[in-house]
Amino acid sequence: MDDRVPNPIDCSRRRFEVVGPVGELSAALALANSEEISAALLDVELGPTAEVYPVADALRCRRIPYAFVSSRPRHLIAPEHSDRPLVSKPIEPATIEMVLNTLARRGSR
Repeated sequence: MDDRVPNPIDCSRRRFEVVGPVGELSAALALANSEEISAALLDVELGPTAEVYPVADALRCRRIPYAFVSSRPRHLIAPEHSDRPLVSKPIEPATIEMVLNTLARRGSR
């Protein structure tokens, strides 16, 4: 969930459906708690004043695998989520595909 999401056409060619883009925490939480999601890429910053950690908490409770996308270094990711993959921005489409495939495999175990 990101306010700047990859092109949905690119993702659909790769078997992924984009849920979003979502730029507000309340909307992201609603999707995280209600949508059928196999895996998620979460931008740490959902705007100038909101971070995505409550969404990550909701996904963790639902056992949905997720990774973060950020320009932040790993040591600035909340400690309770430091075990999750971190993809550095800018992110290439091939990297998105690789990370989503890896997360989806983890979720199917």
